[in-house]
Parts: sequence; structure tokens; C-alpha cells
Amino acid sequence: MEPVRAKAEQLAPTDTGDLAIAVSISSKARKRRAPPGTVEIYMGVETGQGQVGSNQEFGNVNHAAQPFMRPAWNPMRYQVLDVFGGRMMEEVEKSARRAAKRAAKR
Repeated sequence: MEPVRAKAEQLAPTDTGDLAIAVSISSKARKRRAPPGTVEIYMGVETGQGQVGSNQEFGNVNHAAQPFMRPAWNPMRYQVLDVFGGRMMEEVEKSARRAAKRAAKR
């Protein structure tokens, strides 16, 4: 997700203060609990700038949308998902080898 975060930072409107530096990546989503055994990655605007980020991305009654997150994600989404999928497969294979090794010891 780092290339997407960097692109979003680059595309963020500059007249909004610290919005560009407020784009972050975390495994802790706001206001949502992941089921046990799952991993979720969150990329968004830090809490202090959250409303500003939302207003920039989607617009509001007084302000036209100036999207910066979606345009950062769209051109890189397949690349990010391919890298993620490859790394997940590596981890699944490691886990399967460990499980097989434990089973062989029994």
C-alpha cells in the first residue's frame, strides 16, 4: 500500500493544510472489529484530518469533490493486490510446512 499512500499524498489538494501528510496506513481500522484470524489493512486520513479528507474526496454542499484517494488507488490496485496475494501465498505455504512438520513429529 505504500506506493498508493505516496500517490495519495502527492494528489492531495495543497490548500487543505496538513491533509497530504495525514494519509496513513494501519492494520487498525476505525470503528470496526475484524473477526478473529483475519487481517485488514486500512489506508486513510488520520483522525484529526478525517472530516477534511472526506470532504475533499467526496465533496459536500459547499465544496465540490477533489478526489485524491481513489485516483491514487485505481491505477495501482492490481499491482498492489498481486503483491499482497503473492506475500499471502508465501505465508500460507510457510504455515502449511510448519503444520506438516508438527504432524510428522506426532
